[in-house]
Amino acid sequence: TALASQRAREVGVRKTVGAGKQQLVRQFVGEAVLLTAIAAALAVLLTYSILPVFNGFTGRALTLDANSPVLWLGILIAIGMVGPAAGLYPAYVLSRFRPALVLKGQTRGSAMPALLKVLTVAQFAISIGLILSTVVIERQMAYVQDTRLGFNQEQLLVVRTRSALPESQAETFAASLSSLPGIVGVARADGIPGELTGISVYRGSEVEDFDGEWAQFDVFQIDEHYADVLDIELSAGRLLDAGRGTDEASAVLINESAVASLGWGDPEAAIGKRLGEGDDAETVVGVIRDFHYQDMRTEIGSALLSLSGSARRYYPVRFTTTDVPALLTALERTWDEFIPDQPFDYSFLSDDFAAMYREEQRLGSLFAAFAGLAICIACLGLFGLTAFSVQRRTKEIGIRKVLGASANSLMLLLSKDLVRMLVIALLVGGPPAYIAMRKWLSQYAYHTELGWDVFALAGCAALLVAAVAMSYHVLRATRANPVKSLRYE
Repeated sequence: TALASQRAREVGVRKTVGAGKQQLVRQFVGEAVLLTAIAAALAVLLTYSILPVFNGFTGRALTLDANSPVLWLGILIAIGMVGPAAGLYPAYVLSRFRPALVLKGQTRGSAMPALLKVLTVAQFAISIGLILSTVVIERQMAYVQDTRLGFNQEQLLVVRTRSALPESQAETFAASLSSLPGIVGVARADGIPGELTGISVYRGSEVEDFDGEWAQFDVFQIDEHYADVLDIELSAGRLLDAGRGTDEASAVLINESAVASLGWGDPEAAIGKRLGEGDDAETVVGVIRDFHYQDMRTEIGSALLSLSGSARRYYPVRFTTTDVPALLTALERTWDEFIPDQPFDYSFLSDDFAAMYREEQRLGSLFAAFAGLAICIACLGLFGLTAFSVQRRTKEIGIRKVLGASANSLMLLLSKDLVRMLVIALLVGGPPAYIAMRKWLSQYAYHTELGWDVFALAGCAALLVAAVAMSYHVLRATRANPVKSLRYE
């Protein structure tokens, strides 16, 4: 579109020898359609080549069926829409030129056509929106990774026996795992972070400032080693102890969020309070600090940990050895002794939590890829547009240099319009991306803040790549010999 005006003399000659307006329009639109068709063929080949990589990255199984009439119909429709859209503007402008003026060289001006400005702003608005979205997603993923979960997920794996292990062998199996080299702690539980198995409701009993309404808790049935193995911190009171005869029957731990939801004030004040009614009431003997037992989309709820001798679905294992393959081999050997008819089932808790955000990580990578692609396309357009702008102002630049203009002033002259368009692009593309990212972040109960620095980063990134795209033609124009541009004047 920018370089179409270089063919003004050709159009003038054709009109002089009898070419009509419709013939010129058909010529330019036909050239654009042909160019679009070539691009579509290359796009199909490119899609075939990168589709396996894309499927491997996203975990999908997308295919491109070459025998599908819908595919080819869609490609033809795209060519039929994109081609004329690209060719109509230059065809319309050039077909209106008056041959007498064209052949005298009077078609050029120093102003950039408004449509070219709009297209440039649109390209960079899309690029800035994608850059901003990518930055926000990456920041949220970094926030998720850096936020302390309330327990230590490193060097912690979980052996999942589910219902395969008889209750009579639960304690023996845990002891066998504990005796393996490199293991410093093993616990038993019917609930672990990321996998809840129980929800219960309790009514307050003998509790001041509690009206006796039902309160819901996420319940973890555990053994006495659970908090130590997961490295969950105690806020007040004590941990559960199987050596105390009453702990399994009537003692519980709750977290700080439960204390707050029950209106019990600080953790110390919750010690000794009771949950439930009558003989089924349970006493709070300890308060643990909040820990993320679900992903960060969900706010930490009221958790209750109770002692259970039958807990055996999960076996959290804390290890210190660096020889993980040898550790897994030893664990599997022990597994086969107790559960020979079931495959060894385990996972690392850090991997389990990372898997919760796999879709977001893929989304961030895809946004980064599309942002890079959009920036490349925008820079290609800006590169051509800069050449167009410099070419239209060649004589103006020559006159300014003869009159003493410095290279810096010429660079400012040639760049200020394009920089102004980038600022407009930031104002156009930034707010929609900001609104979309705020909505995306709202699905997380815990998320990073979306401040002005994100806009600054996106704008600076776009300005930097734009400066690189413009620099060649701008520097070339400022260093050119003004005599060459004015020799025919």
